[in-house]
Amino acid sequence: MRRTLRLGSRGSALALRQIEIVEGLLKKNGVEVDLELVIIRTSGDEGKRELVGAFVGEVQDALLGNRIDVGIHSLKDMPTGDVPGLIIAAVPGREDSRDVILSRRGPFAALPPGSFVGTGSVRRQAQLAAVRPDLRYRDLVGNVDTRIRKLHEGQYDAIVLALAGIRRLGYVDSENGLLLEVLADGIGVGVGDLDGFFLDVLDGHTILPAPAQGALGLECRADDEWVLGILRKLDRGEVHRAVLAERTVLRELGGGCSTPVAAYGFYEGEALRLSALVSSPDGVRVVRAEGGSIGDPIALGELIADKLRRQGAGEILEALDVAGA
Repeated sequence: MRRTLRLGSRGSALALRQIEIVEGLLKKNGVEVDLELVIIRTSGDEGKRELVGAFVGEVQDALLGNRIDVGIHSLKDMPTGDVPGLIIAAVPGREDSRDVILSRRGPFAALPPGSFVGTGSVRRQAQLAAVRPDLRYRDLVGNVDTRIRKLHEGQYDAIVLALAGIRRLGYVDSENGLLLEVLADGIGVGVGDLDGFFLDVLDGHTILPAPAQGALGLECRADDEWVLGILRKLDRGEVHRAVLAERTVLRELGGGCSTPVAAYGFYEGEALRLSALVSSPDGVRVVRAEGGSIGDPIALGELIADKLRRQGAGEILEALDVAGA
């Protein structure tokens, strides 16, 4: 008799697409189970985005309450602290981690001074402001469709999005490399609802992504050997190590998804390297660090966090906490 694997996630369009991705991976890896989808409304869906773990807490509660077997998360939304009884058992892959500018007025470098740029991320605002302090940055919240609608309505001249999200939602063909080369040059193209806009893919080493951006995290109960056995088949070890190093930087600095901490793990041959930064929200003060050649991703993350602290990262984050108090 086949067992049923209960998958739990948010109900946003992107979350539902991520469920489909996991379903496809289960089939591809020969996992023969019946699937039950459990949609969970989170605090973030209720507008309480300022809460730590706003998009994951209720999913984790469902795991602990044995109402689901697997929690499917955007890993960048997950707090870095451990939840007793739960484990991130698999990181099954990662979409392109770069950010993009979607604009009504040309690529990022050509936006007229004073243009309004919408972003809900202090990290993005800080790095963009360091490059273009002549632009005006406004807060932007909502799911991808909501943000694009606000751009359509003229509330912003440009908005910043994660490339991973718009790929998964089908706005950009993730298999069409030629299309992405055109987009990377900031040439206006029409892709579904993006008709008439410019989509500018930002260099991932200049504008570093949020830790674990583009990666999925599959969470389960730490003592559930049946589910652990299934999820281990889906894990991509090299991706898991990279995002673990990135999240370690965030944990060591005491930051969360709403703080201006960025990190990106990448490979040179088989060696994992890690680049990270901390910035003041206005982009005036930026500290960067990079390193590699350490086999343990946690140790690498701790090393890079220490380099950032020695350059004053703690002072930047402490000033941010005081300003927000």
